[in-house]
Amino acid sequence: GSVDFGSVLASASRDGSVCIYEECSAIGTGRKFWRQRHKIIDAGSKGCVLDISFGPARSGELRLAICTRGSNAVRIYKASNITQWSLNGKYVFDGTDTCSSVSWCPSVF
Repeated sequence: GSVDFGSVLASASRDGSVCIYEECSAIGTGRKFWRQRHKIIDAGSKGCVLDISFGPARSGELRLAICTRGSNAVRIYKASNITQWSLNGKYVFDGTDTCSSVSWCPSVF
């Protein structure tokens, strides 16, 4: 996650969803725990999410790339806060190539 957003964690699921969690502290004890803040249901998913990757924070936004089984595209979601995510772009591969993992090139940003 990004310093702007605190400690953020994303989990991939076999049902095509991605859950976004935020690290929180319990009032009184200070005990740390993870609270689910959002669930992205990838509309283009044909099955389980194979890989997810947070992109570099940019202009106060958090970016997440999602790659799903059998898909020839990577979908990019963005959020100005961790409870509101929207589809920001889709990159489609030519031919019969499919996606199995994603990563970011920070020098582009």
